[in-house]
Amino acid sequence: SITSFATAEASNVFKDDKLHYSANYSIDCDVSTAWMCNDTTGYLIINLKEKSIFDTIKIIEEGNNITEFTIEIENKDRWEIIYRGNNLSNKTEKSFMNYGFGTIILPKPVETKRIKLNIIESTKIPLIYSLRCM
Repeated sequence: SITSFATAEASNVFKDDKLHYSANYSIDCDVSTAWMCNDTTGYLIINLKEKSIFDTIKIIEEGNNITEFTIEIENKDRWEIIYRGNNLSNKTEKSFMNYGFGTIILPKPVETKRIKLNIIESTKIPLIYSLRCM
């Protein structure tokens, strides 16, 4: 996964508790940790070590709560939407811990150094356990 050596930042963190809910927990390869937003909307930015090409995004979230979102890439210092969705998780596909699991396959590969998950609407405060790009 190109996100293995990345860093992450977020619009906010639940109760500003970065010890337990840091954005970096969404890419730390440990599904027992997670980034938790402070509201039902927010964003998570993944800063890759170098410009990379990918066409698949896999996300594990708590439940199936995210109901509207975009995936964006930074292109020439501005954000460009590459995917827009209504349900992040596939309700029939579950991770081994029974979390919501979503796989997004883009119509064509994209290249960037920064990726944004923009949560526009969620039924509960989102928790992102894993975000991987391949």
